[in-house]
Amino acid sequence: MTTSLFDIAPALATYLLALVAVLGACMGSFMNCLAWRLVGGQSVLSGRSYCPRCKEQLSAVDLIPIVSWVALRGRCRHCKKRIPVRYVLVEIVMEAVFVAIVFVYGFTVQALAYGVLACILCGVTM
Repeated sequence: MTTSLFDIAPALATYLLALVAVLGACMGSFMNCLAWRLVGGQSVLSGRSYCPRCKEQLSAVDLIPIVSWVALRGRCRHCKKRIPVRYVLVEIVMEAVFVAIVFVYGFTVQALAYGVLACILCGVTM
C-alpha cells in the first residue's frame, strides 16, 4: 500500500512536507560535513564542527541548516570571515530534492530509496 500526498488531509500533507524539507536540509548539511572531513582525512563520526578558518567550535545555534547561514549573513560568528555560499546552496538543493521525491512518490519505500540515492550522489559530487 502506498500513501500519496493526495490521499491525506491537506494540513497533514503540508506538515509532513515541512518535516521532509527539514530532513533534506539536515542531510545537505551532513553531506557538507562529510565531504569536508573526508577530504581533510578526519573522522566523520567524532569531533564537533568548527570554523575551518579560526578553528572555533560551532555551537548548536550555528549549525541550524539554512537559518544559521542567513542569520549570520554568511559569516563565522567568531572570526567574521565569509562562509562560502556553496554550503547553504547544498542544503537548499537537498531540501528541494527531498520534497520533490516525496511529492512525486509519496511516503513509500521507493521514495526512501531515492532519498538515499540523492544523498549518495550529493556526497559523490562534492
